[in-house]
Amino acid sequence: PCPHRIEEKLLANVSQHQKSLFSDFIVALYKVYSELYFTYLEINPLVVLDESIHILDLAGKLDSTAEYLCKQSWGDVAFPPPFGRAAFAEEAYISDLDAKSGASLKLTVLNPSGRIWTMVAGGGASVVYSDTICDLGFSSELANYGEYSGAPSESQTFEYAKTILSLMTREPHPRGKVLIIGGGIANFTNVASTFKVSWNFGKCSGEVLEFRALRALWRSSSTS
Repeated sequence: PCPHRIEEKLLANVSQHQKSLFSDFIVALYKVYSELYFTYLEINPLVVLDESIHILDLAGKLDSTAEYLCKQSWGDVAFPPPFGRAAFAEEAYISDLDAKSGASLKLTVLNPSGRIWTMVAGGGASVVYSDTICDLGFSSELANYGEYSGAPSESQTFEYAKTILSLMTREPHPRGKVLIIGGGIANFTNVASTFKVSWNFGKCSGEVLEFRALRALWRSSSTS
């Protein structure tokens, strides 16, 4: 915003010697509001002296989807779970892994009793998989949304997989459950490395899982 227009449109009734004080404050406040992705900002009370302005109390809301842009500027900000959804310790664990990694590890539990679970490599691919499951009429059975990408280490991917399996096997279902493992394959994707963690699923305590088809795929990818 232009300080001159602010003085003309908003500060017509302010004394002349304080107009520049107010306009500079408004410009600076708007800059902070925009650059830090506030969605709401309330100042009350605001104390104005002859040559200074003091914020005594302030309440604000941040756009959580801008965390990847503003994390360093925001500092240690914890966002509550979305309204109407319980928080899961496993989500916090994956979020902590994500924060310590240069890769991307995301997990949201949608329906802990759902039959269909996904472990998808790639942010775009994860959206396609979830959309397809819903388009086929299984939105009520979709248990989670998440993705791993950006070349996480084998140990990080293993922890991610172990967390999903722990959630998936917590509640039995009379019709059984499905774990869909997949991802987007780009020209730089190392398929063998991306899905190598599947070999380690059997190490999860209490789990006896067979991935014969995936094992064959992994072997063919490793030798191709």
